[in-house]
Amino acid sequence: MEQFSGAIFNGEIEPGSFYLTQVKNIPTASSLSIDHINKLTEYLNAQKESCTITVNDQIPMLLNEQDMNHLLQDLKAIVSILS
Repeated sequence: MEQFSGAIFNGEIEPGSFYLTQVKNIPTASSLSIDHINKLTEYLNAQKESCTITVNDQIPMLLNEQDMNHLLQDLKAIVSILS
């Protein structure tokens, strides 16, 4: 497995998916398919100045515009590696 360390997401690249281990400084464990990543990308693109994502299905995390842009860059890089 290949390690990925982005500005917002950290994890491992697996065949056909991304195993998320950290969001910003919060540890987590979640497997994201390419479909999940694409849906998250669409959601982020539809937001204006900020948005909230949920980590571990419990912890809401507010992302400001800069965080959203960093996450979009992370997601683009992950999809590029998976493709």
